[in-house]
Amino acid sequence: MLLSINPFKPLNIYTAELREQYQGNQQQKNPPHVYAIAEGTFTQSQASTQEQCIIISGQSGSGKTEATKLIVHYLSTMYQGRNNNLRQPMKVFPILESFGNAKTILNDNSSRFGKYLHIHILNGVVVGTSLSRYLLEKSRVIFQANEERNYHVFYEILAGMNDWDKQELYLQGPETYYYLNQVLFQHESFEVSHIFSDAETRRVGSLLQISSEALQTIITHRVTETTYEKIYCPLSVERAIESRDAIAKALYLVLFDWLLEQINDWLSPSKMDSTVGVLDIYGFEDLGVNSFEQLCINFANEQLQHFVNKAVISQEQEEYSAEQIQWNSMHLKNFNSCLELISSRPQGILHILDEQTCLPQATDHTFLQKCHYHHGNSPHYAKPKSPLPVFTIYHYAGAVTYQVQNFLNKNHDQFKTEVVELFARSQLKMVSEMFQKVHDDYIQQRELGWRRKGLRQQHFTAASHFLQSLNELITRLERCKTTFIRCLKPNYVKLPGIFDVDYMSAQLRHGGMLETIHIRKEGFPIRLQYSYFIERYGVLLTQQLSEVSDKEQTMALLDMVGAEEEHYRLGLTKLFLKELLYKQLEEKWNNTQTWAAITIQRNIRGFLCRRNFKFFRQKAIVIQSHIRGHQARYREHRDQRGIEG
Repeated sequence: MLLSINPFKPLNIYTAELREQYQGNQQQKNPPHVYAIAEGTFTQSQASTQEQCIIISGQSGSGKTEATKLIVHYLSTMYQGRNNNLRQPMKVFPILESFGNAKTILNDNSSRFGKYLHIHILNGVVVGTSLSRYLLEKSRVIFQANEERNYHVFYEILAGMNDWDKQELYLQGPETYYYLNQVLFQHESFEVSHIFSDAETRRVGSLLQISSEALQTIITHRVTETTYEKIYCPLSVERAIESRDAIAKALYLVLFDWLLEQINDWLSPSKMDSTVGVLDIYGFEDLGVNSFEQLCINFANEQLQHFVNKAVISQEQEEYSAEQIQWNSMHLKNFNSCLELISSRPQGILHILDEQTCLPQATDHTFLQKCHYHHGNSPHYAKPKSPLPVFTIYHYAGAVTYQVQNFLNKNHDQFKTEVVELFARSQLKMVSEMFQKVHDDYIQQRELGWRRKGLRQQHFTAASHFLQSLNELITRLERCKTTFIRCLKPNYVKLPGIFDVDYMSAQLRHGGMLETIHIRKEGFPIRLQYSYFIERYGVLLTQQLSEVSDKEQTMALLDMVGAEEEHYRLGLTKLFLKELLYKQLEEKWNNTQTWAAITIQRNIRGFLCRRNFKFFRQKAIVIQSHIRGHQARYREHRDQRGIEG
C-alpha cells in the first residue's frame, strides 16, 4: 500500500531517468513511488495468471486521476516494445474529463464517476487499454449545489463555438439555460403543466430529429398502456419537471456510454494474455449538505473498505502460508451491520427508498418516517433530536447527517418506454442506434423481471442501478490481486507548504488506514528477504559466515543481538519481524555505522596527522641543516678573519 500526498506544486520526481531507475527493480531497492507500484503490479501480472488491480482512492483533489495517469504513462512508455503506434489513453483523458468532471466545493476539476482502466498486455508488452465506468453522477446534469457547476462540457461548448455555429444549433449563453441557470417551465395551476414555449420543443425536436409534439406529450403526460389503447393523463407541474429531468439524465447517460464505447473501440487491442486494472473512484464525503449522492458514495466507500480489509487479510494469509508461518486469526471492526442497515432486503435504507419511489403518494417525509420506524434503535442510525428532515448514519469513518429533501426525486431513474421508443425513432442515425440499444436492453430486463416476479412490473431506480453497479465492481475486484494507493491532501485550502495534521488524520481515518495498520500490526509487519537482511545487517555479525546460507546467517545474527522468539518468525525466503525488533536492529545498525564512521574518521585523521608530522619534520630538518650550515660557515669565516688580523 502506498500513501501519496498531493504537494499542490510541480515536483521533479516523474522524469525519464526515474522511470528507468524503477524498471525491472524490486520495490526494496528504491524509495516508495507510484512507479514502484506500477512496476510491481506489472511484474506480478507476468508471473501469475491472476488479474492484477491497483485501487486508487482519496478525497476529491487529492491526486487520484494524476496517479492513474502516471501509472498508465509509466507502463505504456516502459513496456510498449517496438510498437511506436500504441494508442495512448492519455489522449482521450481530456475528453473524459470534459464529460465526466465538474467543479465542486472541494475541487474545480472533480471526477464525478468511477473509472476502471484495463491495461492489456501481450507477451510482456502493453498493446492497448480499455475503460469501464462506475457510479456516474447523473443527477449533476439537472442539479448542482451552491458554488458548484454542471459538467465541464456544457461550458466548453458554449465558450468554444463561434456565433454562427451557436445560431445554427440554437445555442445561447450559459446563463440562459435552466440546468445552468434558467427555468423553462411555467404553470397555470398546481394541477396541470404545459410547456411555456412550443418553440423550445420544436428546436429540440429539430436537433434530435424527433417529433416535437410527441416530446411535449411525454414530458407533460403520463402514458398508461392497456391491451387496447394508450391513455394519456396530464401531469402536475412537479411530476412534469421530474419527467423532464429524467429525460435529461437519460440523454446524458446514453451519450456518455456511447462516448466510452467509441473510446474503447479506438484503444482496445485485438489480442492480449494478461491485464493490469486501475480503479479510480471517489472517496468518502462529508459535506455541509449531504444528500442522496453522498449516501451512495459513502456506502460504496464502506463496501470498498470492507473489501480492502478482507483483501489485506487474505494477502496476509497468503504470504504467511507461502512462507509456512502460522497465521493467527484477528478480530476486526464489523462493517456488516452498517452495510446491512443501508442495503439489506427488505428494510435497508436504499430498499425503503426504492419502495417509496414506486408509490404514487409517497414523499420524502414518508420515506424518512419509515427509516426512523425500522432503524431508530440501530446503533448505526440516529434520529434528529428536533423534528428535522434528516437522519444520521455512523459509518466506519465517522457520523454523517443526510438531508432527505429530493431523495425520491433523485432516485427516479427508470427509462420510460415511450421515451425510449421516441428517441429510437429519431432520423439521426447516432441517436436512433443509441436508444435502440437501450430499448433492446430494456425489453430484456423487463422480461427477466417478469420471470422473477411473475407478471409484476419491475421498477428501475438510481439506487437499484447503483447497487447493481457496485456489486459488479466488487465481484470483479474479488477476482484480482489488489494493490492500494491512498491519495491524501495535506491541507483543505490546496496550498503548497502547509501540512494540517488534524486534516490529514481525518483522511487517514476516513480511508481506513488505521484499520489497515491495525491488521499489519497484529502480525509481523516487517518482511525482509534473507539476502537483503544480510546485505543490510550483516555488518552486525562479529565474524562473517561466508560458507553458510543467508537464512543461517540471519539466525546467527538474531541470536547475537538477543532477539526474543515472539518478535520474529523465520519463513522459507523471508524474515518476519515485529516493529520493536526492527527498531532495535535499526538502532544497532545506526550505532555500527556511527562507530564505523568515527573509526574511519579517526584513522584518516591519524594518517593525515602522521603524514603532516613527517612532512613538517623533514622540512624542519632541512631548514635546521641549512641554518646550522650557515652558522658554521659564518663562524669559520669569522675565525679566519681573526687569524689573518
